[in-house]
Amino acid sequence: MCAATVVAVCAFGSVVRADPKIVTSPPCMGTSGCLRFSPTNPPNVIAEFVFNAPKGGGTAQVSVDGVMQCVNLNGSTGANFGVVDLLAQIVRDNSAPNPSGLGGQHFAMRIPPAGGTEYSIPVNLATRRVVKLDAGKQKFRYKMAIQRMDEATYCDVFNIYMSVVFVP
Repeated sequence: MCAATVVAVCAFGSVVRADPKIVTSPPCMGTSGCLRFSPTNPPNVIAEFVFNAPKGGGTAQVSVDGVMQCVNLNGSTGANFGVVDLLAQIVRDNSAPNPSGLGGQHFAMRIPPAGGTEYSIPVNLATRRVVKLDAGKQKFRYKMAIQRMDEATYCDVFNIYMSVVFVP
């Protein structure tokens, strides 16, 4: 990612430059995933990032990047098998994820039954949200909630990280 310079012209015609600051959380790495959840072990906070905004506050783009694989281990077919329906959002507090809100997402899928082969559905978790910040400690969370998750399904999250591009 290259750094850009944001240029603004004041009312008096002078140019003000503010170089963005980029802060990134360490990625969750590993071949077996960072986090596994299921109907009996639901997700909540998938990723969390805390940073200090410089004096004067500013605007930030908060991003989440990562992938998820969801699997159906049930060999049965029908309307009551293999459904995974999830809500996700970048939030600043403990609120529930809202797919219609800023940085919100809704993932809904029906995974084919396991018939000798474990099928999985890949999901790109990338999302962005622009927020106004005050100076000081900032905390953002990428939260997920189950709308519906059928028995014998599970999801693994891989390589998830959060980043902030902050313009003072």
